[in-house]
Amino acid sequence: MMLQHLETIQVIVAALVEEDYELAQGLTEAHLGFFQHRQAMAHQEPENFPPAYHDLAIAHHEAAEELARTIPTKDLKTILPPFNNLLKACVACHLEYKVREG
Repeated sequence: MMLQHLETIQVIVAALVEEDYELAQGLTEAHLGFFQHRQAMAHQEPENFPPAYHDLAIAHHEAAEELARTIPTKDLKTILPPFNNLLKACVACHLEYKVREG
């Protein structure tokens, strides 16, 4: 799931570079926002997640929703701060929950 998020972020950046704001917004909403959260919760057992993980996930999805709201401005000075907040949410979660090697 997290690798998919990173791949989606890369495609969003590419869409912004190409000024394809509609694609960037659609990807953000569908793959990083609360739509994705609801899809994931339907296939997982969220009651088994640590409370801190839930809080970090909600912060991530909220940041994605804020980013999606700013993309239609087509103004990178408006878009980049929420994009930065989204990446901060990703980093915060990865600092707390690291992948353990074998």
